[in-house]
Formats: sequence, structure tokens, C-alpha cells
Amino acid sequence: MSRSHLHGLQALILAALAVLAVACTPSLRSMEPPVVRLSGLSVLDPQTVEVNVMITNLSPIALDPKSAQVAVLINDEAFINWEQTVDWAVSANARDVVRFTATAPSPQVRQWLSQLSQGERENLPWSLEVAFVWPDEHMVEATAQGWLYPRPGQPGQFR
Repeated sequence: MSRSHLHGLQALILAALAVLAVACTPSLRSMEPPVVRLSGLSVLDPQTVEVNVMITNLSPIALDPKSAQVAVLINDEAFINWEQTVDWAVSANARDVVRFTATAPSPQVRQWLSQLSQGERENLPWSLEVAFVWPDEHMVEATAQGWLYPRPGQPGQFR
């Protein structure tokens, strides 16, 4: 084989490897939106709650945002509107619970939660909107809905 044929073959192999490397590299554009779920809510005091959000990352790269925006509605009433930088990540193809504390000033929702805790209500509908923001300001959003139930024997705690 001549020297020019070997040089051409090397160039072809390098080009094929470069295309393969780029094709196999995940990007934010191909990131699957995570699946979110309200997995717990605890009333800490009349103005503050702790919220547990289960995040399932369906992507082949870690979910590692610089900040998150979370909105929780209870019975279609605004309850939590939280935005903050975050120091957590969810590994690729993994699931994790993220906890955060937020101000929840709605007296109507607190009354409904009290009724739920005391057995005067069976459940309450909730909806959750989460936006994950990356350093380049790219945003991935996820939403969920469900029903909130009291944790038996644990006043002020819901699942």
C-alpha cells in the first residue's frame, strides 16, 4: 500500500471517530425532562413548610442545575413559590428526593391542611411545577399532579 493510501485511510478513520464521538456525546438539547413528584410535605410552623420532591432523571447525563424554581398549588390555591440556587444533583438515570424549606403564607391552604390533619378532609389535590435552570440559562421544566393525604399518627405531615 502506498504512503498516500495510508494517509487517506488514516484521515477517513479519524473523521469516522470524530463523527462517532460527537454523536455519542449527550447535550442539554437532548435531555429528557425529569419526572417530579411531591413525596412529602411537613408544616414546620405557621409560615414555613418542608417539601420533599422526588426527582427521577431519565437522561444519560446528571441533572445538575445551578438553580430551581418550584411552585406548589394546593386545591388550585397558590401555596409555595420558591426559587433558589441549589447544591444538589441527581445522577444520570437515577432517582433522588430533594428537600427544601419554603415560606407558605396562604391562610386558606393552612386551614385546609389543618382540616386534613384532623380528619375533617380525606385528601387535597396538589399540582407541582419545577423549572431547572443551568448556568447558561437553559431551562428544563417538569410538572405533576396528585393527592395529598395525612401521614397517620404524624400531625402536620402529609404524603
